[in-house]
This record gives sequence, structure tokens and C-alpha cells, in this order.
Amino acid sequence: MAETESLVAAGVPVLLRHPPHDDGHQAAPLIVLWHGFGPPENEAALLAALPLDEVQAYKAYLGLPGGGDRPKDVDAGEGPCSPEDFLMQRYLPALDGAVRDLPGVIEALKGRARLRLAGGIGLFGVAEGGAAVQFALLAGRVGIAAAVTLNAPKNPFAAVAHAERQSGAPYTWSAAARAAARRADPLGRAADIAQREPPAALLLLHGALDVHFPPADTRALRDALRPHYAQRGYPEWLVDRTLPGLGHHLGPPATEGPQPEALAGGMALLRETVVEWFRLHLDRPRL
Repeated sequence: MAETESLVAAGVPVLLRHPPHDDGHQAAPLIVLWHGFGPPENEAALLAALPLDEVQAYKAYLGLPGGGDRPKDVDAGEGPCSPEDFLMQRYLPALDGAVRDLPGVIEALKGRARLRLAGGIGLFGVAEGGAAVQFALLAGRVGIAAAVTLNAPKNPFAAVAHAERQSGAPYTWSAAARAAARRADPLGRAADIAQREPPAALLLLHGALDVHFPPADTRALRDALRPHYAQRGYPEWLVDRTLPGLGHHLGPPATEGPQPEALAGGMALLRETVVEWFRLHLDRPRL
């Protein structure tokens, strides 16, 4: 039975899931997982959805700034908000905060007496958490062996377009907002994601029933990244998959979601796919 402990690492609330049968003597890789602004909207919900016990690794479920068990220094809000508020007060601060926290969290976890890390670092994120994964790969502050995104918007411009649809209010772009969005745009900065040697093995997943961000968003990011991975000699380390039975949220909210049978099948396929990816790529340590 895998042990889970609640702790704070570098000021960030963490649910730490130990590898099954962890006796404190066997070293294992670390996977950092970020939830989104909707289900799963906190660390516990993401752990319940994806415990990933089949991967012999430590799993650190982090509170995304503005959500989960984090202090509300970022306005996570309730329901739709104006596009201006969403981009500059909620979305980009969450990405910035997550990426800023990541090196300190990893070092703090390494410093724990019972935690023995070896091998690569993995990242997983759903929706806005997936955008945080994209931004972490762009920032390059931590060497990442393998990463998985699920139902992530292709860039901040797509996230703003969604906020416009939700609120019914148009967004007037300022020069500062455009510059901030471009800084976190994996489409425009695809070459930067593949710049490390070797690049992160990146799995891009999308639910076939996602009505917030279509699977075409994931395919667009794949197409932007593909020539750079191929040029570096790692084309097989970039994979995209559309998962049947999954909507945007990992659970059936009131206004969206597949039937329970389809959702159960989609969740089983999601777990299997994520487990397989991390098993395949986490044994390759990164410098």
C-alpha cells in the first residue's frame, strides 16, 4: 500500500505519494503534478484521479497558485471572470508562480531525510496545470526527463478566447498583455521547448469530448514542436493522443461530461497511458 503524506515544501502545500512498498532505502524518480482551475481543482482530487501507483516513483501533487490549498495570492475566482482579470490576475500569475516554485520544491523534497531521488524528473498537468507544464519546459529552470499535459490550451491567446466565450466580454489587448502572453506561448516558442539536450519526452493528451479546448489545440502544439524534435533526433519523444470518453474535467460537472460508463473507460485509458509514458522515460536522468 502506497503511503501519502501532507507537507509543505518551499512554502508550497504538497501531497506526497510514496512508491508502493517504499522502505526509505530504495531511490526513485520524482513526478510533480499540477491540477487545474476545475475538477480536479486541488491536490487531493488530482491524487484521487491519478495516484499512478504503477509507477515506481515519488508523486508530488502541488497546489497551483490561486487554487488547491494555496494561499489565495492569485485570484482563482469563482466561475467566469472578465478576460482582463483572467489573463493578468489569474492565468499568467498561476503559470509564473508554479514555474517559480518548482526548483525550490524539488530541492526541498530532495532534502527530506526519508526521500531518496534518482533518475529523471517528471511533470504532469491538467488544463491550466498543463499550461504550467508547458511554461516550465519553456523556462528551462529544471531538467525534465518526461512531461505529460492533458486538455491544456495551446497558448495564453486560446485561454483568453475561452474566457471571452465564457464571460461574453471581449478583451482589448494591451502591449504589455501581448508581451506577457507571448512569453508563455509554446506555439511561438516551440524551439525553446526542445532546446535542452536531450529534450523532455513530451506526451500531449486531450479528451475527445473536451468542449472548452478542442483536441485540435493539442495537435497544433504537436505540429509546432515536431520539426524541432525531429531536427534534434528525438521524433519518437513527442507523441499526441486523443482519449475517447474524456471531457475537459476529470469528472462530470453539471454542464459537461460524458456518460459514467464512457468516463470510467476514458479514465482507465488515461491512467494506463500516463503510467506507460513515465515508466518508459523516467529512467533516463537529465543533466
